[in-house]
Amino acid sequence: MSGRLRGVLTALAPGLLAVLALSACADDVAPSPTPRPVTVASPTPEPSHVPTPPQQTAAMATADDSGAEAAATYFVELYEYVTKTGDTTTWEASGEAACGFCTTTTTEVRALYDSGGRQDGGDLEVLTARSVAFDETFKIFAVEVHFRAEEAVELGPDGAVDHRYPAEEGYLLLEVGYLPGDGWKLVTGSAREEAVA
Repeated sequence: MSGRLRGVLTALAPGLLAVLALSACADDVAPSPTPRPVTVASPTPEPSHVPTPPQQTAAMATADDSGAEAAATYFVELYEYVTKTGDTTTWEASGEAACGFCTTTTTEVRALYDSGGRQDGGDLEVLTARSVAFDETFKIFAVEVHFRAEEAVELGPDGAVDHRYPAEEGYLLLEVGYLPGDGWKLVTGSAREEAVA
């Protein structure tokens, strides 16, 4: 999303930053009988938003249009969390094995974070989610998600901008299925220029 999601569907990001190392020098003076207090100045960290994983809602407990819409919204929020943190654990458990969008997202996020890179920005907002089709045979819902994404920047291990994803507004078509005892799964996703008629 934020250009990145659309890129993955038709891209991604974030990671951990730097570590400070402090060293102390020893005096050549004979040790004193009482220890001297040592004061170490620590830098004041800049305030930053630490993303938390999205929570599944009560609406996701039903295998109907409302449940499918809630599930699609959850998967978009989970995508945002994954790209901002590099934590793919829940994402991997949420997608079907054949979901190309799911595996591509996991591969790209891992590559970015494992290299020491990260993503900044890319906040996503779901404007609407509506069920537009249902496959009776496979019990899969197609949900159109109208979204807005802020600009995202992919940073390399050195903090330099490797890629910039412009802000965007668009549509996704997510296919989701409900498995009794296992809940909602993301089956596939695709980006669209316009809403489904």
